[in-house]
Amino acid sequence: MQITIYYRKDDEWLIELLKTRAYAERKSVSQMVLTALEWYFSQQAKAQAQGGRGPAQAQAGAEAQAEAEVEAKGGAEGRTRGKPTARAKGRRRGRSVN
Repeated sequence: MQITIYYRKDDEWLIELLKTRAYAERKSVSQMVLTALEWYFSQQAKAQAQGGRGPAQAQAGAEAQAEAEVEAKGGAEGRTRGKPTARAKGRRRGRSVN
């Protein structure tokens, strides 16, 4: 079986980490990918057997919790959502507003 992995420039660090870890453990990159997949699915099966959440559900829950915390603090910029100020509108259009 042969698999081709396509990834973006943003994900290159993950591929490099995979190669580094494979070299350190004296395994091929293919073996490392299969080991990671095996771990992921075994964790998911173990969580379902215990009635808990798997890795994907745990990550989604953590992301939702982080978003809720940001909203509780008044948004990413520390203020509530609403109409942007005239200053922010000017910056978006490339003009300065004094």
